[in-house]
Amino acid sequence: MESVVSETVAEADKAMQAAGNLDHTLSTGPGLNPGRRKEHREAQTQRETLDKDWGQRVPDYIDIRGADQFRRTAVPAKLAAKGVDFAGVHAKKQAAEQHRATATRATKRATQLARQQKATTTSPGLAAATRHRDELKREAQHRDTLPPDQARAEQAAREQAALERVRAHQAEATANVNRDLNDPTPTVEDNTHEH
Repeated sequence: MESVVSETVAEADKAMQAAGNLDHTLSTGPGLNPGRRKEHREAQTQRETLDKDWGQRVPDYIDIRGADQFRRTAVPAKLAAKGVDFAGVHAKKQAAEQHRATATRATKRATQLARQQKATTTSPGLAAATRHRDELKREAQHRDTLPPDQARAEQAAREQAALERVRAHQAEATANVNRDLNDPTPTVEDNTHEH
């Protein structure tokens, strides 16, 4: 259907171009030359046939406003003569475009909601890892702005602090194990057995 519409629009453009050529011939007048008078008469006949074929005065295609109006009125009439419901074809095309636009908007919205949901349901472990990564990035950016000596000193201090934290954690774990081994207090299960 759409190909028939585009073909008919092309026919209308050709008709307007032909009208322009004929009008140019007619504008010069028949003149006194017999050959010129014959050419003028033929142009007049062709012009009348062209207008009759389209059911209205065909404008010159360089007349923008007239050409636009001609396409809007003559093309649907010509299509109707070919048995094509131009209004129906146009309505179907508009409905398809609207459906496509609605589907595109819905897809974008669904993607946006999925991203938001993913952002709000991030696991605590992943969130902590992300924070740690961002912190490391910030530290690296900060180090890049420092003089080499100061950067090395800060790095050494960070490594020392990390080492002390590990040692403190190990000492705490060792103390907990020793306390559990040396504590004579019966467990909950032992108390239940005594009753």
